[in-house]
Amino acid sequence: MSWRAALSRSVHELRVVYCAASPASAGTREWARTHYRELKLLNPGMPIAMRPADGVSPYIAARFDNGVYRSTSTAGMDTNAVNAAVKDLAASAAAVKAATPPAFAGNGPPRPAAAAAAAAL
Repeated sequence: MSWRAALSRSVHELRVVYCAASPASAGTREWARTHYRELKLLNPGMPIAMRPADGVSPYIAARFDNGVYRSTSTAGMDTNAVNAAVKDLAASAAAVKAATPPAFAGNGPPRPAAAAAAAAL
C-alpha cells in the first residue's frame, strides 16, 4: 500500500500553508494543486486544509495522536521535495506516538456514576 493511502492511519490532520504570490511558495502551491485530489480520494475522512495567506513562509503541518503537531518549512522547495517532506512527516508518526504519554493510563479513580452504580449492587 502506498504511503499516501495509509496517511490517515498516522496523521489526523494535514495543513498546507503557502503564499499565493511568493516565489518561495511556488513548489508548495504546485504540490497542493497536483496532489490534493489524490490525497483526498485516498483519505476521505482526514481533514486536509489548504491555507493560502499573503506574505507567509510556506510550511506543512501534521496533527498526530493526542493533539501533537509537527511542521516543516517548505520554503524554496520544488514539488518533489515537498512530497518528500509530507512523507517524512507521516513517517515521524511512530516516533511521536512513542514519545507522547497516553492521555489516560491505567484504571485511575472511578467516575462518580460508575461508583454509584457499583454501590447499588
